[in-house]
Amino acid sequence: MSSSPTVHSQFTILSGGICFGDLHNIWHGAISDPMERLHFIPPQVSGTVIVHDVNFNIGARNGAWNVYQLVDIDSCSEVVAWFACHVEIDPQAEVDRILHVSGSPYEPDSGSSRNCEKTVDNGILVINRYDWGCYDERALEDVAEWEHIPDGRVLHNPSEGAGLVDSVGAKDQVVQWRTAPSRTRDSLPSPGGTWMHIPDAEYKFGRFGFDATRRTAQSFLFFTGATHFTNTTFTGVHKSLRKLETAEERFERQIREGYNFEGLDTLHLLASCY
Repeated sequence: MSSSPTVHSQFTILSGGICFGDLHNIWHGAISDPMERLHFIPPQVSGTVIVHDVNFNIGARNGAWNVYQLVDIDSCSEVVAWFACHVEIDPQAEVDRILHVSGSPYEPDSGSSRNCEKTVDNGILVINRYDWGCYDERALEDVAEWEHIPDGRVLHNPSEGAGLVDSVGAKDQVVQWRTAPSRTRDSLPSPGGTWMHIPDAEYKFGRFGFDATRRTAQSFLFFTGATHFTNTTFTGVHKSLRKLETAEERFERQIREGYNFEGLDTLHLLASCY
């Protein structure tokens, strides 16, 4: 008997645009011009890390979007990732498409970990750890999340989540979400968006899936460095999103697929930003 993903919630896009990220990222997106079409965003060196310059405002498919919790397959209750997509999109097929092009950088054979020609050709926008959240400080002073600690100091408190919200009304939604901690924002009314909380989400990653025209996003995958897709599934589904392979099984598959073991592609990737 087949099983289907359980819809957690739903929101509606009316403006043809979506803002995303932490509260200050969304705020910055709301005052920035949207990305009109998916294009190659070259990775840049910033100190000791690699970043992509994004403005947190992209074109998105109008209509209702479903939101799904992705859970640890053993516990069936521990939320380790989230997925949102337009109601006309098959969620399981779309997640599979994204993971083949650009999955977790901590799992083998997960495609590209950066934006490149291949990700653009396949309609995937890559958002990595240092591209958003507290690492991008634009609008941080406007919408900072502050934590008061016993000795009287006030520290910035990075959230353990990320939001998606219709570009029109994004600022109003930020003001509302700001009244609650990340773990409870999902319970606040948000007809034009959703807040996705993952406990202990220090290393946060996002992947947008675009339609065939590459002009509008139709899906978004949100996960962390602790998300293991070989042990992760949709709520309501008992099959993992990726197959767990032994080292021998992986090697045999790579041989069948004609994998290039020279390592030159990896070398070129490592040298591409220097």
